[in-house]
Amino acid sequence: MTTIAGTGLIVTADKTDDGGARGRVEWDRGSFMTPRAGNDYPPALNEVFAQAVDHKGEEVTRSPFPVLNVMQAWEVWSMLSLTVPGIEHRAGISDDGSRMAWMLHADGSWARACTRPGEQTATVHQCGPRRPV
Repeated sequence: MTTIAGTGLIVTADKTDDGGARGRVEWDRGSFMTPRAGNDYPPALNEVFAQAVDHKGEEVTRSPFPVLNVMQAWEVWSMLSLTVPGIEHRAGISDDGSRMAWMLHADGSWARACTRPGEQTATVHQCGPRRPV
């Protein structure tokens, strides 16, 4: 058994006679971080987040789906972590009850989604060289 750091995936495998391995991704979830020592923790993307909080962005679209807290949806979190390594997720609720989600990347890319109370869609703002959504 092994894990893939930065995801919710657990992989089990058995060694095959030819030196390879055969296995599967387990249904169980796990949350694992990269091993670290000392002061080598990567910095949070606070500067990117400061832009993403209320900046209009380069592109504004409408999603047919409501905001999802990615860190509570392990399948989505794992898929995004494998697709865009280094992506950081944040979520919150605004003063008016709107659900908010942000995706941030160290290259300056970000996306912000907002679902207002009573709605089942989201307005999505995006900016940067890589569109994380």
